[in-house]
Amino acid sequence: MKKFNNPERAQLSLEFLLVMAGFVLALALFVPVAIKTSKSALYSMDALRARNFLSEFSSNAITISFHADGSVKEFVPKPAREWRFSAGNSIATLTLQSKAVNRSSSFTVSIPAEVEEFNCTLSKGKILRMEKSNGIIQLSLASAD
Repeated sequence: MKKFNNPERAQLSLEFLLVMAGFVLALALFVPVAIKTSKSALYSMDALRARNFLSEFSSNAITISFHADGSVKEFVPKPAREWRFSAGNSIATLTLQSKAVNRSSSFTVSIPAEVEEFNCTLSKGKILRMEKSNGIIQLSLASAD
């Protein structure tokens, strides 16, 4: 039986295994941090979309308040997760929550127009419809299908 006695190859294999183990360890430490950062970034983007939606809502409410009764304005929110929306008493509030990053945000805007009380959960594929009737802005939610 032939003996293989090559210490240089054994050392090279051992070094390769140590480098691979270090790489796997670094990857194992980095992945959870990257996932948490990614979830936090997605939440921040959704919060920015929520704030923009509320600003658009306020702008549309002001615009429709100057139009005649029967005027209609529709717009589509683009939430990544569900938003809780409420309007009434010249105030609109939008709240979003994420259990993944353990955060919650609430945005409020004053509306210089009379808006009927309205509460809903906004999600993808929904249309928020504003209609002026008897000087009051009425809100309704429809499906975008």
